[in-house]
This record gives sequence, C-alpha cells and structure tokens, in this order.
Amino acid sequence: MKNIMVRGALASVLFLAFFALYLNTAHPVYKNNDSPGITAVSYILGVGHPPGYPLFTMMGKAAMLVPAGNPAFRLNLLSSVLALLALALFYGVLREVLRKFNGAGLPAALIFTALLGISQAFWSQAIEAKGGIYMLNLVFLASLFITSMRLFKAPGVKWLYLHIFIFCLSLSNHWPSMLVFA
Repeated sequence: MKNIMVRGALASVLFLAFFALYLNTAHPVYKNNDSPGITAVSYILGVGHPPGYPLFTMMGKAAMLVPAGNPAFRLNLLSSVLALLALALFYGVLREVLRKFNGAGLPAALIFTALLGISQAFWSQAIEAKGGIYMLNLVFLASLFITSMRLFKAPGVKWLYLHIFIFCLSLSNHWPSMLVFA
C-alpha cells in the first residue's frame, strides 16, 4: 500500500511540474503556423482545412468556455492538458511494459516520461493550439496501446469494443496518421 502511494506521489509531482512548465511557457496568443486558423474554427465551430479535425474543433469550442485569458490562450491551454493526458497514458504504457523488471520499472517509466515531456518536439506542440491536434492523436495512440496490451493479456469482448471505439473516435481527429497505425 505504501509503495502505491509513493508511486502515485512521484507521478503526481512529475505531472504538476509539467503542467506548471507548460502553463508558464504557453504562447499567450498565436504561434506563426495554423494556430490562428484552428482557434478561429474552434471559436465559430467551423470547418478547417482538410482533414478538418472535427473532434478537436468541438473540444476547442468547449475550451473556449473556460474563463482564462483570450480564446487563443484557452486553446493553447487545451493543448497543454492533452499533453499531460498523453504523458500520463505514456507513463501507463511504460509501467506495463517495464513491469517485468521488478524495481527498475518505476524509475525508468518516470525518467522516460520526463524525457518525452521536455523533448523539444513534444514541448513545442504542448504549448500551442495546432499542437493540440497532435497531442490528441498521442492520447488516442497511447490508449490504443493500452487496450492492445489488455487484449493480449486477457482477451475479452469489452477490451475489443473499447479498442474499436477509441480507434473509430481517433479517425475524427487526424485520420491519416491513425490509418498508418492500423
């Protein structure tokens, strides 16, 4: 029991640190890419350039209701929250994969998760509106890995249905990359 609390505390500290880091480095408005267009599309619930990202657009509209900063910052904040969720799921995948290594699994999972969180590619996408599309893709991808591992470990219809549901939902975000995964 004490071991579980220590693991939870360590992971919580790591994710709070990343949230503070992403919040303090998030763009206050737009980055010079597709972020202004994505913010405008989310604000009016319009249709962006192909593939359109309908799920992210609806999530962006919900993020517009958060009373924090301007609409662009709200979408940047959504990207940061999705990045934290992607990191948490990545940590879960690593914990499952590294479980075989007895005591080395927790430190390794924390270290690799921290390295991903501070990597230039991940961090730059975690603090801007356009990056939220990719962060949502990573959430789907990690979720699919988790459900795949569950299916291999203990096959069952509920895990298969969840896996299919997540995959189909992922097609409403950035379908080309998800088809590559399939």
